[in-house]
Amino acid sequence: MPAKSGTRRNALDLPLEEQAERLGETPIPQWQRELVLDRLAELENIPPDERSVPWEEVRRRLLADRK
Repeated sequence: MPAKSGTRRNALDLPLEEQAERLGETPIPQWQRELVLDRLAELENIPPDERSVPWEEVRRRLLADRK
C-alpha cells in the first residue's frame, strides 16, 4: 500500500466537521451538478414505494442469483 502524502494524512487527521468544511471549498464542476440534478429528476419519476428495497429482498435476490 503506498504511503499517504503529508497533506492527505493531515487532512484525514482533522475532525469530520472540518474535513467537510474544507471539501466545500473545492468548486463542483458544472457537469457534476447537472448529473446530480438529472439523477434527482429521474428519482422523482419513481414511485416512493419503489425507491428503496428492504434488505431482506436484496438478500433474497442476491442468493437467488447464486443458484
